[in-house]
Amino acid sequence: MPDFFGVIAAVVSVAEYLVFQDVSFLLAGLLAANIGRAYSSAVLGKRRKLYCNNEEY
Repeated sequence: MPDFFGVIAAVVSVAEYLVFQDVSFLLAGLLAANIGRAYSSAVLGKRRKLYCNNEEY
């Protein structure tokens, strides 16, 4: 499953701006995208793998 962090942030930011027309639309988009990423890693068990010198951690 591809990472939709940017898409979620953009869609929520635009929707929040169109509905409320205030300055907090960027914060709302980032918050929603972070919640989506946390859900993906916690509930679905999809975590990013860290690599250092071609070794997986």
